[in-house]
Amino acid sequence: VRAKYDRPLKAVDFLYEGEIFELLINSFGSFYSVKKATGDMDQWEKTEDRLGLEVLERIDSMIPLKRAHEFLILREILVKGRKKVSVEDIMRTLKKEMGIQIDEVIQEKRILRAFRELGESYKKHSWTYGEVEEMKFVRGEQMEEVARSEILIEMVGDRIDYGLYRYKKDFPIRDGGLLVYKKYSRVELQILLDSHVPKGSWRAGYAVAGTDICLFITMEKEKDTKEHLLYDNYFDDQRIVQWISQNKTSHSSKVGEMFVKHREHGMRVHIFIRKAREVDGVTQDFIYLGEADYHKSHGDKPMYIKWKLHNKVPDKIFLDLTN
Repeated sequence: VRAKYDRPLKAVDFLYEGEIFELLINSFGSFYSVKKATGDMDQWEKTEDRLGLEVLERIDSMIPLKRAHEFLILREILVKGRKKVSVEDIMRTLKKEMGIQIDEVIQEKRILRAFRELGESYKKHSWTYGEVEEMKFVRGEQMEEVARSEILIEMVGDRIDYGLYRYKKDFPIRDGGLLVYKKYSRVELQILLDSHVPKGSWRAGYAVAGTDICLFITMEKEKDTKEHLLYDNYFDDQRIVQWISQNKTSHSSKVGEMFVKHREHGMRVHIFIRKAREVDGVTQDFIYLGEADYHKSHGDKPMYIKWKLHNKVPDKIFLDLTN
C-alpha cells in the first residue's frame, strides 16, 4: 500500500486491504502507532498533541465497526461541526446510509446506547465526546478544541469514512443486528445487545440480554483446566454444534427450560465460538456464527445441547476451528 503514494498513508488507502489495516491496528493499538513505528507520520502527528492523539486512538479502537451508530454521531459533531445531534437526526442518517427500512423502535434504543457510550470516558482519558441531554447528544467542551483543528478533523473524517465503508460492505451478512462471521468480545456484545448489567460481568458460558441468549464456546481448553470444566464442545457437521451447560443446569431447571423452549418464549439464540481462550497470552474474541435453534439434548448437570445453526459454517472457518 505504501508504494502507491508519495505522502503519509491515510485509513482510506486501505479500503480494499481492510484485513491488513485492522490487523495492524490490533497489533499496534492504533493507526498512529503503526505510522510512528514505520516512520510514516506527517507534521501534525510529530507534534504528539495528547488530546488529538487520544481522540484518534479511541476512534481506532472501534475499527472494525460492529455497528455504525457511534461513527455516524461522531461524524455529525466533529466532522460536520454540529454542537448537538438528536436521535431523529441519526435515524435519518442511518436510513440514508444503509438504504433500507429500519425498525425505529429498535434503532432508537441503539442510538441512545451509542449516546451513553460516547458520553463515557475511555481507558484513563480525562475527557468524553460529550453528554446526553434527553434525546440529544451534546458535544463536550474539550471537543471544541478538537473541532478547531482542521488537520485533526481531516484525520477523524478519514477514519470514519474507512470504518463506515467497510461496515456497509459487510452489511448484507447480518443476523439480529450482529455481523455474522465477525469477531466480538463479551463487552462489545453487552453494548450491542444493550445489556443492563455491568460491563465485564459476562464471564460464563452463556448470557442473556432481553430476548437474546448468547452461547460462548471455546473449542480447546488450557492444559491446566480443571477436569470438571473440560466440556465436550464439538461440531457434528457444519450446521450442528454441541454446547454444554453449567454443572448446575438440568432439563427441569428454569435455565434448562429456557434453552429447550427458547422459541416458545420468543427468545433468539446466538452462537459465538473461538478455537482457544488465549493465543500468545492475548485473550481471543469470539466468532459469531449466527442464530441457532434447539435441536436435541441429553444429560443433566450439565446438559449436553445440540444447536442447529440457521446458516452452514463456511468451509474456511469450519476447518480452522476443527483442525
